[in-house]
Amino acid sequence: MNSIELGNLTLHARTAYAVMCFERYAKAVYPTVNYRPVAEMMWHLIDGSDWLEEAAYKYSEIIPESLFEEETYEASAFRYLTEQQFMVFRQIINREDADLNTLMQAVFDIAMSYVYTSVEPGAAETLPYLQKVIGVLEKHAIELPDPELLSDYTAPTDSPAAYRGFDWMGSEIDPAELSVFGVTKGSSTVDTFRQITVTENGCEWLIEPEEGGYSIIRCRNRDHLTALTVPAQFNGMRVSSIASNAFVFSPESGCQYVESLILPDCILRIGDNFFKECRRLRTVQMPAELQKIGHLAFQAATRLTEIRIGDCCTEIGSRFCADCTALEHVKIGSALETIGEYSFYGCPSMKTFLCTAKLRKIGYGSFWCNRWADSILDNPMTEALYMGRRACVLYRYVKRNPPSFVRIDAKVKYVYDYAFGGDAWQSGAVITDIYLPGVQTIGVHAFRKVPNATVHLSRSLMIITYGADRLDKVAEFCQPAAAVFDLP
Repeated sequence: MNSIELGNLTLHARTAYAVMCFERYAKAVYPTVNYRPVAEMMWHLIDGSDWLEEAAYKYSEIIPESLFEEETYEASAFRYLTEQQFMVFRQIINREDADLNTLMQAVFDIAMSYVYTSVEPGAAETLPYLQKVIGVLEKHAIELPDPELLSDYTAPTDSPAAYRGFDWMGSEIDPAELSVFGVTKGSSTVDTFRQITVTENGCEWLIEPEEGGYSIIRCRNRDHLTALTVPAQFNGMRVSSIASNAFVFSPESGCQYVESLILPDCILRIGDNFFKECRRLRTVQMPAELQKIGHLAFQAATRLTEIRIGDCCTEIGSRFCADCTALEHVKIGSALETIGEYSFYGCPSMKTFLCTAKLRKIGYGSFWCNRWADSILDNPMTEALYMGRRACVLYRYVKRNPPSFVRIDAKVKYVYDYAFGGDAWQSGAVITDIYLPGVQTIGVHAFRKVPNATVHLSRSLMIITYGADRLDKVAEFCQPAAAVFDLP
């Protein structure tokens, strides 16, 4: 068979055909191994249970080249894969089977061929990947899937205009009648071997053991409680983490009804999409021992008015409280090092932001369209907006009539992106010298609006941060301003 024969299939259907080939190969070559968890990850690319890019990035972590890159699980190496999932997939997948790797890689390549762009008529770029898949099955004399099973996903051939105007991405595909492993839309079995269901505090909790206690995998608020208290322990063991999507807005979780949330102090980690889009949530008591919280934790929780993070948390993810339109007060403790991108973007009600930490990274756009930041920056009397412990971050310099010589206190360690480059600020041309005796880190385009300035930096601090052989790069960071390293 030649892949040209599949040239009228949509991109989703071509991906489906590649998945069907993989399933037949796995059934034939590994009849005693249950490859269903792997097939489920593949079908999620096209069954509409997740965004294509999100499903693809999750799936990419089980492709052998990624899965077996490390012999032991390292959390920093995987964004989505848990340690238990890592172990399950390594037990299933044969790392020595080059043909298996070819099939798994091809599924990813077909699905992602046109990501972030429109699919061209005919989608010719994907046909070589399909030919690789077909070649593997023919090599092993394994019967190919019948293309007629995907006949509902073909382009019209009676009109060139209709052919060109056809939606070549195609509609989502339900695997229920196509998968030989009995995969259904959105199904997932990889974690079930360790998961336990318990009832506590009026809710049903899906949990699994992990080192140091239990992780909450899913909350089912079947009685639509408006006040929810997360248990501190199950079966005498502490709750140490909350997995991604455990409480996310969905009919299954019932968390869209929660107005008040109390979390026990013992929780150390909270995954992505924690209470994303749970628009009734008004108050939340965060864990005192929390160390890390993932992306989109409270995005679009539009009734949340206040958030307090304790003194143990070192990192909050991207879009943490983005689009929280009622959020007024934020207080963050002394350990925080990283604020993710767009974390407090779109917070038109914010009145106070207090952070006592020595911030080392603030993500792009974190305080755009934010009433607290805007009210300071738009005040004619404001010289600069500082953040963090002892004002260690210079977020933005906005003095309306600045002097030619600007001296920044040595307590400032980090000059944030566009610090002297705010879009509305037009006074930078008069500045000739900027002294930054304590600065250790410089953000992108920090001096964009001071083209006539010379930035005076500490040579020793720059060497500590960037290395002695990269001072020329530091000078590039400062452009269009000039940089000299004449401070001790």
